[in-house]
Amino acid sequence: MNQIHETAERLTSRRLAPFTLLATGILIGFLSGYYLAPHAIDRDGGTSHPRGAVASDAGENSRGRRISDSQGDKSPNGSRSISKAESRGFAESVRAIFRETSEERRLAMFEKMLDKLSVEQYADVVALVRENDLRGSDTGYEWSKLWSSWGRRDPAAAFEFIKNQDWSGWDPIALEEAKSRALTTWSQGDLEQARRFVEGGNAERPTVYGLMRGWSDTDPYEAAKWLSKSGLGMAEDYKAVVEAISRKGGTESLESWFSTLDQNEISARDKNGFAQEIAHVKQEYEPEKAAAWVEQHSGEAWLEDSGIVQSTARAFASRDPEGAMKWAEKAGLESAATTAMGTWVQQDLPAASAWLSENSQNPVYAQSADMVLSYLQHHDPAAAKTWAESLPNQAMRNRMLDQLQNK
Repeated sequence: MNQIHETAERLTSRRLAPFTLLATGILIGFLSGYYLAPHAIDRDGGTSHPRGAVASDAGENSRGRRISDSQGDKSPNGSRSISKAESRGFAESVRAIFRETSEERRLAMFEKMLDKLSVEQYADVVALVRENDLRGSDTGYEWSKLWSSWGRRDPAAAFEFIKNQDWSGWDPIALEEAKSRALTTWSQGDLEQARRFVEGGNAERPTVYGLMRGWSDTDPYEAAKWLSKSGLGMAEDYKAVVEAISRKGGTESLESWFSTLDQNEISARDKNGFAQEIAHVKQEYEPEKAAAWVEQHSGEAWLEDSGIVQSTARAFASRDPEGAMKWAEKAGLESAATTAMGTWVQQDLPAASAWLSENSQNPVYAQSADMVLSYLQHHDPAAAKTWAESLPNQAMRNRMLDQLQNK
C-alpha cells in the first residue's frame, strides 16, 4: 500500500495534463481496490475472508417468508442497501451460493461455508438470508442449517443474538425455528447446560421442543421423565421421545417402556400424549397390532377419552374392514364398531351392506346399521329408504324407517 501512495505522490508532483491526472486516479483506485478487497468464498463454499460484515437485514424463517411490508426493511429495489463499510466480496460470494439452482449442491456449499466461517460472521449470514428471502427466493433450509450450526458451535452467542435482534415484521416461525434448531444441537453437545438454560426462565415452546429433540437422540427415557416432571409436554415433544425409542428398539421396546409408566409418577395427560404417538406408529404400518395393543389396555382411564380407539379402528378398517369389525365385536368396543363401519361404507358400500345382512345377530349390528343409513341419507335419500325396507329384522326395519320419516 505504501508503494501505491508513493507512486501517486511522484506522479502528482509533476505538472501533468488533466487527462493524465484522470488516468492516474483511475489506476490508483483500481490498485487500491484490488489490494483491499477481501477474498471471496470459492464455488464450493470455502472462504479465506477473515471477518464478514453485516450485509443486509436479518434472516428469515424455515419457509423464508416474512409477513410485514414495512418500508423500513426495504430500499427502492426491495432490500436494504449495503453500506460502504460492508464487505462486498463476502456478501457476493454468499449470494452466489443462494443462486445455485441445484438444491443438493447449494446446501452442501452452504454447510461447507458455515464450517469455515468464524462464529462472529454468522450474524452476517443471517442478514444475507433475509435479503435473499425478501427478493423472493426461499432460503428455509439454509435458515435451519444456520441455526443448527450456530447452536452447535456457540449456543450462548446464538441466543444472545436472538435476544438482541429486532424481529418486528418477521414471520414468527422464523424466530421459533431459530430457537428450536439452536437448542437441539446445543442439547446434543452439552445437555446439562442446555437443560439449565431452559429451566432458567427460557422454557418457551420452541426451546422445550428443541431440548426434547436433542435429548431424545441420546437418552429418550430420561427425556420423557423430565418432560413428565416439567408438565410442559405437547404432542411434538411426545412424538420426539416415541420416535427415538422406536428407532432404538422398535415397537416392542415402545410397548415395554409404556407398560412401565407408573400412573403415580406420570400425569394422565402425559400418558395419553405418549399413547397417542405410540398408536400412530403402530397404525401406520401394522394396524392389526395397534388394535391388539388397544384391546390390551381397554378399560384404562387414559384410553377412554384419548380417541385412540376410533383412530385405530379407522386405520384397521382401511386395510381390513371385516377384520376390524370382528375386532370391535371381540373387544366389546362400540365406538370402534361404528368407526370401522363408517370407514367401510365410504370405501365399499355394497360389501358393508352385505356384511350387515349376514350378521344381524352381531352385538354391534344396530350401531353399524345406523352408520349405513346415515351415509345413504346424506348421499342418496331414495336409496336409504329402499335399503331400510330391505332389512330382514322387522324391529330394526321399523326403527330405520322411523328415523327417515323424522329427518
